[in-house]
Amino acid sequence: MIDQHSIWKAISVLFSAHSESLRVTTLKIIAIALVILLALQITVSEFIIGRSFYELEERSTRSAMQQTLKTLQNEINVLYGNAKDYAVWDPTYEFIEQRDVAGYVDVHMTTEALLAIRVSYVAFATPAGEIIYTRRFDLRDGRDLPTPAEFASFDGDNAVFLRTAAQTEGISGVVVADGQPMLIAAHPILRSTGASEPRGVLILGRDFNDDELDHLSDLTGFPVSFTLTANAAVAPDFDLAYRLMTPDTPIIVRPMSFSDDRVYAYAQINDLRGGEGIILRINAPRDIVQYGQSSSRLYMLIMLLVIGAFAAVMILLLERNVLSRIIALSLQAGRIGRTGDVQARLAVIGNDEVAQLGRAINAMLDDIAQAARRLAESEARYRQLVEISPEAIIVHDGKRIIYTNQAGARLVGHTDPSQLIGADATPFLPPALHLETAEGVMRYERDLTIADGTGISLELVAAPFLAEGKPAWQIVAHNITVRKQTEEALRQAKEWAEEANRTKSRFLANMSHELRTPLTTIIGYADLITISVHSGEFDQVASDIARVRDAGKHLLAIINDLLDLSKIEAGRMEIHSERFSVRALAEEVIASMRVFAQKRNNDLTLNIDPTVEMMHSDDVRVRQILYNLVHNACKFTEDGAVTLDIARTVSDHDHAALLVFTISDTGIGMTADQIAGLFREFTQADSSTTRKYGGTGLGLALCRRLTHLLGGKITVTSQPGVGTTFVVTLPEHLASATASEPAPVDAAPASDTPPAPEYSEDTRRLVLLIDDDPAVRDLLPRMLERPDLHIETAADGTSGLELARLLMPDLIILDILMPEMDGWTVLRELKASNETAAIPVILLTIADDREHGMLLGAAEMIHKPADLDRLDQRIRALTRGRSAQVEAGNQQILIVEDDETVRQYLRRTLERECEDWIIMEVADGQTALERCTTAMPDVIVLDLMIPGIDGLQFIEALRALPNGCSTPIIVVTAQDLTADERERLCHSVTRILYKGSFHCHEFAREVRAAIATYAQLYPLEV
Repeated sequence: MIDQHSIWKAISVLFSAHSESLRVTTLKIIAIALVILLALQITVSEFIIGRSFYELEERSTRSAMQQTLKTLQNEINVLYGNAKDYAVWDPTYEFIEQRDVAGYVDVHMTTEALLAIRVSYVAFATPAGEIIYTRRFDLRDGRDLPTPAEFASFDGDNAVFLRTAAQTEGISGVVVADGQPMLIAAHPILRSTGASEPRGVLILGRDFNDDELDHLSDLTGFPVSFTLTANAAVAPDFDLAYRLMTPDTPIIVRPMSFSDDRVYAYAQINDLRGGEGIILRINAPRDIVQYGQSSSRLYMLIMLLVIGAFAAVMILLLERNVLSRIIALSLQAGRIGRTGDVQARLAVIGNDEVAQLGRAINAMLDDIAQAARRLAESEARYRQLVEISPEAIIVHDGKRIIYTNQAGARLVGHTDPSQLIGADATPFLPPALHLETAEGVMRYERDLTIADGTGISLELVAAPFLAEGKPAWQIVAHNITVRKQTEEALRQAKEWAEEANRTKSRFLANMSHELRTPLTTIIGYADLITISVHSGEFDQVASDIARVRDAGKHLLAIINDLLDLSKIEAGRMEIHSERFSVRALAEEVIASMRVFAQKRNNDLTLNIDPTVEMMHSDDVRVRQILYNLVHNACKFTEDGAVTLDIARTVSDHDHAALLVFTISDTGIGMTADQIAGLFREFTQADSSTTRKYGGTGLGLALCRRLTHLLGGKITVTSQPGVGTTFVVTLPEHLASATASEPAPVDAAPASDTPPAPEYSEDTRRLVLLIDDDPAVRDLLPRMLERPDLHIETAADGTSGLELARLLMPDLIILDILMPEMDGWTVLRELKASNETAAIPVILLTIADDREHGMLLGAAEMIHKPADLDRLDQRIRALTRGRSAQVEAGNQQILIVEDDETVRQYLRRTLERECEDWIIMEVADGQTALERCTTAMPDVIVLDLMIPGIDGLQFIEALRALPNGCSTPIIVVTAQDLTADERERLCHSVTRILYKGSFHCHEFAREVRAAIATYAQLYPLEV
């Protein structure tokens, strides 16, 4: 815990550093500052002085290279002068004409004469390129050398020498022949007077070899070397210099290496013929840079001495006026911290910043002493509050518990808090996911097992803090076990209520369908019977009466199941026990199911153990159980086998005789999840079976209740795709009747029939088209032409307004961009007039300002070029017009209904209405959709609860077909529709008829009206 001694200990640590530390730090700072200053001086010196010497060296070396190039050019000029002297000379002119080699060359071109002018190559050629005489020899010993192969002819690149024959001046420079550079000069051969036609060209050359380089070095005073430009890559320094050369920098100056004592200059001399020449290099001593470096070192030495003297003076002043006084204050403070003397204070002398620091430390010591006293008092109060707090408070370091109050010990089943000190803190740590506030406070819940083994739920709030410099957490824990139990009970109750509500809704929907389907058959065939009797057609009256009777029996069975279940749940079901033959009862059940099994192509078999004879029980209820189970097996099996096996066994606990009824099938089977809810009232395995196979969900629940009433049990095993087996075990002798447990009150399904949409009589609709484009005024009336629609046109806004007031059309199509009066103005005028304000307006334009149009009252905006299908659709929607009645005949009507009896009733009603109608029937949605894809009928009569895809899904798929959006649909259903379902259907179907609530004449009228109308509704949006 924090106390006064800890505070003084901290002060002692703060001021207990060695007295030399401040001095050392100060010396380090001064030394670092001086080193940085000296480094800056060196850098600046090198940058200014050194750079200047480097630049001076570069200029001097470049100047030496330029001098060398001039000297080389002088040598070339001397060679050119010699060539000119020989070429502009009458003997040479006559030699070319006469070609007297002995008379000219032996006299004027002797070896001694050529050595005197340092010429190692001579050639005479005619303007046509014929070589008259050529010779090459060594300047050192006069030995003849082979003429360069490149000079064997003067065509190609060498033609540049022949071109001088057409001029009065020659050329000179450097050429590279057979890998050997040569100084060369060429001049046209003329008479001494110069007034003559050139007879040829004289070419004089000098090999640019080591002797020539030595001669050039002697003339310039710098060592000279060269390399061929083509071979520059072999010599790294030549190659680097060649790559650095640019037209702006023809001379490159650089040392061979950073420590080299000589500097080199490079320059390129191109071949006279335009090809690659040579790279010339000279080198010079680096006297200028070396002198600059010596000057810099001397400057640095002087600066070092000056800075050292400055540092010594500054350290002495700091030591006397600052360091020694601060160290004295440190020693006094350290002594106070070690002794803990709250009355001791620092001795302060002077009034400068150091003295102010001492006074500030004394003031801080006063505040610390006062804060220590307040802290001790606060800690005592805090500890007392924590100890008497009714909330459990636990402190841990993330691993172990380091403190808990009495309430915390009681929370986990202990009486002494010391029993928890050092215990594992893991049960109180937060889980991976928790709620953390911006202040770092964590809120989370944990489940904990206390000392007596009881499980509790805790709500914990953890706040981090530091305990003796280490991270720790303080936790406030609250027992929320009762609250969690209450929440769980409420959640389960909510789930049960929601499931009960869903079950009720499913049951009411299924029951509505199951009741209305036979009712529709009864009423429909009763109408047909009445009509047949009045018209004297008695051929099918008997079969119709039989169908009415079958539908009535089916309806009675449903009502009986519902009443029986209600009686069982209310505890009013009575059991009448009597003796009867099991074989006779079973054969009766099998016989009653034989026709239904044959319809499903099922093989129905009865197997009875010979020991089974008589049974003492309620034969009505046993028959009801077997009938329901066999009926279910046949219903969910197709092209398979259904077997009823009856055997006799003995109970394990009381040895009473038992009869075991086993009903097995090879049908669709069930999953484990489906079996779990199989015997629940008002439910089936899943909703898809209800749509495909029908049923109320009462049969199996009733079987289970009746089996229990008869003192038996029912079990089921099943495998999807393999089949299902129900086993009913009943006592052979029932002692007395039993009652079932009470059940919740049933709610009768409401049968509010939503009002069917009403349609006005068909009328001819008038549409006014206002557009300045004559092509539009011609095209749209022709494209939108139909019997129930008439279109008038106007060429401008003014005439359009006049026609609108005169004709009062049902709809106006208006262009926006028109001359004089634009569409916006026309729209404002229309909506401002009481006469025309109610007329819907469709804007037809290239503009994109939908919001503006809607604000002015437009009903729709369609962009040009107009989508005619969409425009026609919007016209139909806004006018709600229907075309005149068309003469019925050869129309195709598709009936989509899974109940065969209802299909026959609807088909016969339509056949009686019109013999020319083509009636088609399908029993499921997928087949109906395939039929519509092949050929779209004129009208579709649709039941919503059909196998496969249901009615709503069928409508959505139909409307997506190319011609399906306009096909009229008449819904005939027994399903109670919700407000949302009715709203969705009203936008997509023509009429909704509820089974059992319409007459056959009403149905026929609706079909005839749907055939006659041209109104198109919209696809169902799901």
